[in-house]
Amino acid sequence: MATIMKKTLICAIASGMLSLSGHSLANVAEQVAISAGNVSGLPGSQVQLDVSLTSGSFLSGGNFLISFDSSRLSYFDAQGTTGDLMALAISNTPGQVELSLANIGGPLTPVSGLFSIWFDIAAPYPSAVLPEDVTVTIAEGSFDPSPSTFAAISPLVTVLQPQQGAVPEPGTLGLMGLGLAVMGQFYRKRRVA
Repeated sequence: MATIMKKTLICAIASGMLSLSGHSLANVAEQVAISAGNVSGLPGSQVQLDVSLTSGSFLSGGNFLISFDSSRLSYFDAQGTTGDLMALAISNTPGQVELSLANIGGPLTPVSGLFSIWFDIAAPYPSAVLPEDVTVTIAEGSFDPSPSTFAAISPLVTVLQPQQGAVPEPGTLGLMGLGLAVMGQFYRKRRVA
């Protein structure tokens, strides 16, 4: 009897009829796509990358490996984009963050935000040539249903040249100096009298 039940269970699994969490095992190899836009900021500022689901579904969680140039960016924080998405980020290696995202709500569908990650841009900035693009790579961890896959994405953080203060024209400085001299002379004559 036990052998017959084992064979029936194996046949059910093989045919994709067994369901876990309401999802058929036939959907296990689902292709998931994520996206993130490019961002920009000045040395010493903070930038936020928003990562969204663009196709497939995000059922209960996933892991992401985020890589970046640690001489130009430093990891600050990561958060799920809704109250149902809880993020846990571990940054033990310079230039890498391992992000686990747990979905405690219903399944997310395309055009849903997944998480936001914040980086601090180095100050002083190590490169004198600005603007400069710094690549942040978001690669695959594992997804539920496993083993769903997604292609790595590489949004850019553009580090901008700080604006220099406006330098007044020499004529403006001359007029200001002449005005101060006249005011000083006027004050001096008034004091003597």
